[in-house]
Amino acid sequence: MDNGFENLTPPESAENIESVENVETTKITEPVETVEKLENIENLEMPENTTENLPVENKTKVKKGDIAFFIISGAVILALITYILLFSFVFFHVSVSGSSMQNTLTSGDVLIANKVVNAKKGDVVIIEGVKDGGDLLIKRVIALEGDVVIIENGKVYLNGEELKEEYVKTQNKTYCKDVQGEVLPEKTFTVGKDEVFFLGDNREDSLDSRYYGVCKTENIIGVVSNSAIKFKSVSTPINNFAVKLKAILGVKNKG
Repeated sequence: MDNGFENLTPPESAENIESVENVETTKITEPVETVEKLENIENLEMPENTTENLPVENKTKVKKGDIAFFIISGAVILALITYILLFSFVFFHVSVSGSSMQNTLTSGDVLIANKVVNAKKGDVVIIEGVKDGGDLLIKRVIALEGDVVIIENGKVYLNGEELKEEYVKTQNKTYCKDVQGEVLPEKTFTVGKDEVFFLGDNREDSLDSRYYGVCKTENIIGVVSNSAIKFKSVSTPINNFAVKLKAILGVKNKG
């Protein structure tokens, strides 16, 4: 008799229900394990000063040190290049030899001379092309173009007025001598165009315009400032360093 229940399979359906229950049970247990792991992580203690040992800061320190090194090195190199350029084209060192500029200068003094300024009255200058043998002269400018110098009775007169020469060596007097070495009572010098009349501060021991005559302005290759004379003792070690440095680099002075 066909009652409509021939296709029912109750045993298999029961097994499926049990499987479903097991699956649901498994799904419930997974979040519990995850919660336990999170709790364990929260309970972990971080060691102290952890950030101090991170390698990132060490790398930063190295980079800062490198930058400082390059800045300092660049500054030193730039200073050396500037020094070499200045003392090749603008300034030069000169060493004093002899006593003709005492007491202003003494033998062995090292001076810094400026190549690009024009000499004026009273300046200490470096002169070339006057002395035999090509040696340089270090003297003081007394008169320029158009001036008249008279040396009389141990005194110097410029355009009719006696010069007040505080730089002249103590108790020195200025005299002119003839070719036999005899003192002349008076001698007059007229300074022509582009000419310079010069004397040494130690008048009794100086060969200058009284002996050589006037020189051309082009013969003056450097002017020594008053500040350079005051700091002549500082120039000596600087000059020694410059000589050694230029020898190493093969740099020569111009002019």
